Amino acid sequence: MALPGLLGSRLLMGVLIGAVLSIVLLLRRGMRPHCTILGRVPTLDLAGAEMLAEIHESLVERGIDLRLAEAHSGVRETLRRAGFEKFYGPIEPDQTVDSVLKQHPAKQS
Repeated sequence: MALPGLLGSRLLMGVLIGAVLSIVLLLRRGMRPHCTILGRVPTLDLAGAEMLAEIHESLVERGIDLRLAEAHSGVRETLRRAGFEKFYGPIEPDQTVDSVLKQHPAKQS
């Protein structure tokens, strides 16, 4: 008895609209690249480079790409010495966040 009343009410329509909007927002968020600025790190030691490599590996396992931008020369050299470029790729100088995002195509879900 309650089901016909619920189907005829506006309550169900409101719930359906809310569900559709939630799905649309979820899809929209998934189509845009996410950018997190960790801050400017003028120096980096070997332990930091190893931690960044572990973070990169963990993100790759989840299907998330890690990109570096505006890495200072000392940071780039430390990452190179630690072997970070072997699995990450080249760490280019003068890469802004904007240029990295333009070079990296968004993945389609």
